[in-house]
Amino acid sequence: MADVYPELPPPDVEVVVTTTTVSPTVFKPTLPACIAGPCFQIVEVTKDGLPNSAAVLELPAILAAGKRGDYTVSSPASFGFKVNGSAEVTVEFSNTTYTASQVASLINDALKAAKLDNAAIAEVITVGTGSKWQIRTLGTGTNKSIEITTIGSGLGDAFGIHLWRVTGTDKYYNLRYKASPFNFPAPRDNLDELVFDPNHVTYAIDKGGNNLTTLSTDSTVERVGSGGLSVVEDGDYDGYSPILKLSSSAVDEFGKTGTNIWKLSAAAGPASVTGSTAITSPADVNGKALIMSVSGSPYQVITFSEVDEVADIVAQINAVFPDIASQNAGVLTLSTDGIDDTKLSLSKTGREAYIHIHPTTPNELLQVLDPGASPTIGKKIYMGSWYPVQVNDEFYKNGELVGVVTRIVQVDLTNQWTIFEISNEIKQEDISSDKWYFVSKNLPGDIVSGDHPTPDVYITADGEIHIKQMVIRDSNGVPFIRYLGANNTQPVIYGQATQYVGYKALRKDVSPAAKAPELLEFNTVSEIEDEIGPITTDNPLAYGCWLAKMACPSRTLYAIGVEEISSNSPMGTATAYSKVMDFLASFDVYTIVPMTQDLDILQAWNTHVQTMSNVDNKLERCCFGTIGRPERGPNSVLVSGTDGKNESNTEFNTNIPGLTSILQDQGINVNAADWTNPDQGVYLDIESTSKHYHIKSASGSIVTIQTEAGSDFYSDTDFTGLTLITESFAVKKRGALLVDSSGKPDKDAISRAIADTAKLFAHKRFILGYAESVIVSDNGITMEVPAYYAACVEAGKRAEVLPHIGFTNTTCPGILGVKGTADYFSTKQLNVMAGGGVWIWMQKTPSSPVITRHQLTTDVTTIENREWSLTAPLDYLAKIIRLQIRPLLGKFNIDDNLLRLVDAILDGIRTEVKDNQKIFADIEFGELKTEEGHPDTLIVEVPVVRIYPFNKLRAIIIV
Repeated sequence: MADVYPELPPPDVEVVVTTTTVSPTVFKPTLPACIAGPCFQIVEVTKDGLPNSAAVLELPAILAAGKRGDYTVSSPASFGFKVNGSAEVTVEFSNTTYTASQVASLINDALKAAKLDNAAIAEVITVGTGSKWQIRTLGTGTNKSIEITTIGSGLGDAFGIHLWRVTGTDKYYNLRYKASPFNFPAPRDNLDELVFDPNHVTYAIDKGGNNLTTLSTDSTVERVGSGGLSVVEDGDYDGYSPILKLSSSAVDEFGKTGTNIWKLSAAAGPASVTGSTAITSPADVNGKALIMSVSGSPYQVITFSEVDEVADIVAQINAVFPDIASQNAGVLTLSTDGIDDTKLSLSKTGREAYIHIHPTTPNELLQVLDPGASPTIGKKIYMGSWYPVQVNDEFYKNGELVGVVTRIVQVDLTNQWTIFEISNEIKQEDISSDKWYFVSKNLPGDIVSGDHPTPDVYITADGEIHIKQMVIRDSNGVPFIRYLGANNTQPVIYGQATQYVGYKALRKDVSPAAKAPELLEFNTVSEIEDEIGPITTDNPLAYGCWLAKMACPSRTLYAIGVEEISSNSPMGTATAYSKVMDFLASFDVYTIVPMTQDLDILQAWNTHVQTMSNVDNKLERCCFGTIGRPERGPNSVLVSGTDGKNESNTEFNTNIPGLTSILQDQGINVNAADWTNPDQGVYLDIESTSKHYHIKSASGSIVTIQTEAGSDFYSDTDFTGLTLITESFAVKKRGALLVDSSGKPDKDAISRAIADTAKLFAHKRFILGYAESVIVSDNGITMEVPAYYAACVEAGKRAEVLPHIGFTNTTCPGILGVKGTADYFSTKQLNVMAGGGVWIWMQKTPSSPVITRHQLTTDVTTIENREWSLTAPLDYLAKIIRLQIRPLLGKFNIDDNLLRLVDAILDGIRTEVKDNQKIFADIEFGELKTEEGHPDTLIVEVPVVRIYPFNKLRAIIIV
């Protein structure tokens, strides 16, 4: 046998490859809630009973163009201005046409060249349907100013500007002010992404001592005086009478000019003063300054130069105080005395006028303007006359309300007196020596040109606040006017108050229209308060998120705002929700709660969740919509199309041949007299407008609409301003009123209509909740609110618990009560509703908790589709498989090692969802195979056995 020689290899590296199966870590998905609805920024003028420091209004100096749109100028031209008393900044115009943006750019270039770009900025603002430019200081307060000093030929008319100086302010100084929403207090620094509603803007002042006064948008003090009032016997001779007589002998306590300025009938008169004699040496005004204010305007310093004749004086004053169309403000004219001499006449047209020549005006100038021995032009306030007494005016004496004017009995223009009646009887000695005033009520919230004054404050459709002059008054209605000079004859308007602005404005910065849109994420209630608060039912998104978060304390909650609301869609327009749907297409959320009960919008959500849940989009989700008690049955679609266009402001071409025949086949008698009756209910819906246009006739393929003023359903506007091309549309018929023959609510019909509404959706991914209203506590105050707040709770619960947990007979935390379900309908009627697929909240007794009657989806064809807890586990399984496998894609080749790894992961998922979480009664992952024709794709069959809810016990008692 041969010898065996052992071998000894040299030193080397030995590598041994073994394959082991490691139990992977299973990452568990969630089914997060997402709330979608309007979010408002709410600033209150008070906080904890005191003035809110976050609502203080301080204003920069703002000088805006009086005209908007494109500007046509005569080039070359220029205008000059100063910022905070700087050297003059000149803006040159070399072209003939400019947009507001181009003008602002030129001004900013000039500011930068003058090294004043850190002091002021020019910008474009939108006013109504147009834009204009304005210059704004970058600071606030009375030391900030902008002054237009020179205006080239034609530029004044082109831009709507004139020589003028404006200052900022830190307080209300009893002058006239205007505050744009762009200058409102903004704790979140987001003013340019807010949409203001003038009905939710409040202005208040604090004259000191935390004594906040909210100024009225429909009233103002009018007619302040003493004496001149007497009681007229009413015929019962009991010493008391509600009838009063106001005569022209009453002493005016407002302007104290020494002239009677009472106006007892017709429109109020202008403020005016004319010199006592002709000006003899007009050139003597050169170098002297007239300091004057007109009707609360900033005081302007007019320094005369190059004056040769009286016409030059007139021209230089009118260069600063031209006629302002919106207010009919300061006009200065020449008046002849019948020969050749001229006098200076100042006249402020309009109904609330005054002209104030300030005491700091040099006496030497006034002596030139009125050289008479007894001059009439002096350092005074020249006031227009009051408006006449009106029905509904309030009558005060010594600061206390006496009564309301109920009728005007008689007016005597010759003898200048008015007799009027008030709501209470008084006796003569009650008014004979007292001071009194009236408050004009029910005023339009805007400047008026008729026989009423403007209110203390009015707010434009854009949210701009206009604050009236002389609002600060004493208890007798007399404005704060201090008298200086010899014999205290020179008045100075004084008084100051801190200004506060409260508002409720839609937040676009938390919507898809934000500058940097993002899905909101909340892990704590404090985050909700900080980011979208306050948490109140006035702020639906925040309150809905709070309810949802209380139901899912350990889960992340998601939310998104809507960018647009309207009077017909106060919780968000169809366009706004469509953009939310597009936005959410990029995010993996699960239960979406749209905070609206608009059926058209909810049907769009139904389409959205189905589309996003399909196999290609891989974003399984559900929508939890709600409705309240309907007054009508569901609306029905008669005909629809995608190629409509408007032919005029009232005509819409459907491009559907034989339209009238189609409508006739649908039961619409197009020749019937009641075609135009709004209750007949045939209307046009255009996808891009979110409005319901009432159809009054149809011919060929064209329908003609009519507006319905005051309707809460039909549009009150036509197609004016719209260009409608290839529009998606539908001609619909409103559902019938759900009343019986006596006009009372028909509960059987209502229950059937609610069931029919659910059948419009008929899908396991859409849940339709019903309650007439639910009851919540809003900061300790019990409130009735729509049912979508209860849906927010259910969405939060779904995120918090495992997906197989059922919600039937479970409570709805945060919802204190429910109206219009078990307390209104019979069990049979509730069964009808549930049979259509309606999720109903109810209370078994008024004091018992709110529960879910049955956790239904709108697809009740099978138990697997109708029970939410049978759909959610499958979605959860799809998400957990995707979550575990997705990290492997593209990084590995398909070989035995990968197959073992995937098998191990799938086995880990099976263990988690079956053994640990017990979501499924059984689940198996079949053999991994390569898909035929797709060698880079593995397929596996996953049979599951779901866990069914225990809904019924059938007990058979045998006797």
